[in-house]
Amino acid sequence: MHDGVGHRISLMSIQAASIEVQPGTDERTKTKCWAISDVAGEAMEELRVALEMLRRPASVARPSEPLLAELEPLLRTYRAHGMPLAADVSAAAHDAPEQAQRLCSRVLREGLNNAARHARGAGTRLRVTHTGDALRASVVNAPPPEPRQSLPGTGQGVNALAETVVRVGGTLRAEPTPDGGFRLTAELPLTAPDPGPDRDRD
Repeated sequence: MHDGVGHRISLMSIQAASIEVQPGTDERTKTKCWAISDVAGEAMEELRVALEMLRRPASVARPSEPLLAELEPLLRTYRAHGMPLAADVSAAAHDAPEQAQRLCSRVLREGLNNAARHARGAGTRLRVTHTGDALRASVVNAPPPEPRQSLPGTGQGVNALAETVVRVGGTLRAEPTPDGGFRLTAELPLTAPDPGPDRDRD
């Protein structure tokens, strides 16, 4: 059954991508096609994680987010879809515990998703630093270059992430910037209990 579901999700993503690159496709349609491809990619990743949960013993770790040294493929995806993205990840952050790194990557992904959904084409800055006892992560996007209709979301992505961050003793803030952009910041302790599974994303 899961093979059939995965195949159909892949076809949906391919069809949306093919429409996006066709000559004459207007910007609004391209934005919607990109959103379909993005959601399809998240669905495939969540399906993969769910299958791992079914196949492995409960005691085995099942990370779904990359380590900080493995972020480049994720960043390339957003850049390929038109996001002017600058990334600054300190070398010291790569030495943080695996759990903290993967949660940090989850924060970064949420920030990038929000920027892509609500401010496509806006300059976006990603930064991760190591403070000695915590990782600090931020994703800041400028205002969109021109008025655009935001793509819809459930609004639960940031809320669920905030609950996860709080469970490990960290903090998460999502707020507009004075220039009309948006900022997502998090401080994640290096030593923390297992936060458990995330809730559904946007």
